[in-house]
Amino acid sequence: MSNYQLLIKDQDLEKTQKVLIEEVIIAIEQKQLDQARSYLKEVIVDSSNEEIVEDIAGMIELKSGNIDQALTHFNKAIEIKPDFALAYHNRSICYKLLRDYELAKRDLDTAIDLNENFANFYFTQAKLNEELENVRKAKESYQKAISIDEEYSQAIVNYSMLLKSLGEYEQAIVELNKAIELDSDKVENYFVRGGVNLIYGEYEEALEDFDEYLSYNEDDPKALFNRGLALVLLNRTEEACEDFTLSSELGYKKSADFMKVKCENF
Repeated sequence: MSNYQLLIKDQDLEKTQKVLIEEVIIAIEQKQLDQARSYLKEVIVDSSNEEIVEDIAGMIELKSGNIDQALTHFNKAIEIKPDFALAYHNRSICYKLLRDYELAKRDLDTAIDLNENFANFYFTQAKLNEELENVRKAKESYQKAISIDEEYSQAIVNYSMLLKSLGEYEQAIVELNKAIELDSDKVENYFVRGGVNLIYGEYEEALEDFDEYLSYNEDDPKALFNRGLALVLLNRTEEACEDFTLSSELGYKKSADFMKVKCENF
């Protein structure tokens, strides 16, 4: 359930208006922004929903890349309702995109102070801390997000990638296993786990992950290269060179370089 759905779930809104707002939210999540704008125009704005409408309008502009317009809407939402946690969170994203990290952090802290139960607030905080290279706080924020929502697969994946960057490969794989169990249809997670398994020395497992990913994305040159690496490390050089060749033909320079070193005899 999204932040907005949580927000309006117990809101005192007329049923038809609540359904319309939910339609807007779904359209935003599906990146159908023109449709979201169209639905939003049908919402009857009154004192029960005006801050929500402003904030949703801000999200549409933010998703459209119109940061200044988005800020105008978020500012208006906060002006209407000074304790509107979600608007502070969303405005912090604008400030982060504008590289005003001090204001981004201030708004996120305010959002969390106002409502500490939204996992997404901590996810955004973790990403901000990563950008600021504050690894310890980023880990804490991801852990908090996941503790609130154990099925928050994107937070789990991002957390695993942070663990990978820190060399904590075993825990990274544990987290990726959780993410894949939660959302086995998201094939990108197999690619990520394959990369961790490759570095961790689990070459058979890495090969299985890249095979799974490539069964859906057969012309991904980087995945072909990575599967080639796993095959080399399993002493299956001839098969590896087939992957390197195809990856090179698809324009991946690393594969061309590896072919010169590994594939002279094939």
